[in-house]
Amino acid sequence: MQLNSRQLRAFLLVAQQRNFSRAADLLGVTQSGLSVLIRDLETQIGFRLFDRTTRHVSLTEFGAEFHPVVERTLSDLESAVHRIARSASTQERCLTIGATQFMSTYVMPAAIAEFNASSLGVQARLVDSDRANICPLVESGKLDMAVGIFLRPGCGVQGAPLVQGSFSAVRAGSPAKRRRAITWADLAHETLILLPDENPIQQRVNEQLSRIERGHADLVFNHIETQVAMAETGAGVAIVPSLTLPAFRRRKIEVHDLIDPIVPLEIWQIWNSAGRQRDDMATFTDFLKRYIVDWAG
Repeated sequence: MQLNSRQLRAFLLVAQQRNFSRAADLLGVTQSGLSVLIRDLETQIGFRLFDRTTRHVSLTEFGAEFHPVVERTLSDLESAVHRIARSASTQERCLTIGATQFMSTYVMPAAIAEFNASSLGVQARLVDSDRANICPLVESGKLDMAVGIFLRPGCGVQGAPLVQGSFSAVRAGSPAKRRRAITWADLAHETLILLPDENPIQQRVNEQLSRIERGHADLVFNHIETQVAMAETGAGVAIVPSLTLPAFRRRKIEVHDLIDPIVPLEIWQIWNSAGRQRDDMATFTDFLKRYIVDWAG
């Protein structure tokens, strides 16, 4: 049998209306066209569905037995189509967003929760990843986009800065103490708490440190959180991105803006260079810019 939904719909309408003319109008076909659909259906299934006179249409015994089966089949089919369509639509409007360690710890979880609750028609999902893995994940399409501090675009991805900050020096002290800007040259005789040289944030710092003579050995740690924690103990002065400072408001530290020069450092957004930035990505980007500005004060 090669039954189709149009034949089954025609059968249900005739059974409901008990009238070929009204059923044809509802199906949007001529009465003769409806008769052809019913006749073809009866031919395929091998039994008559209706007793028909000039004044009356009724289901045969076999038609009455066939009716609930067809009704249930079409109902299940329509429900499945609607459910799958909703799922496909939701999937198309879901953004998978990667973030570097600091961003995925302090910024993105609350940002995504607020965004998803805003009913903008797009849902975001966070993936935390190492900095080295994010560009390949974006390039492969496993991530729709990614954000990170100084996460400049690499091969196969495009990018744009979201928010710009600079660098600050952090040492043990009172957080209530008024900040006093210091120069990079003022760090010459300090024990500095730094990130590894391969970290792109540290590479920006090293460009400035190479211009001053330093007499102390550096302490090197893998994460900004460890830098700040060590500075809090009095172990030295940590050089950190100013955009990270809101995460450490409760630390017993004092913060100094680094000047002469003021060195810019951005939070970047990257996406796959094979395609243009989608509308839903632009919606999230606009939201995230506002969120980070508010978060960073």
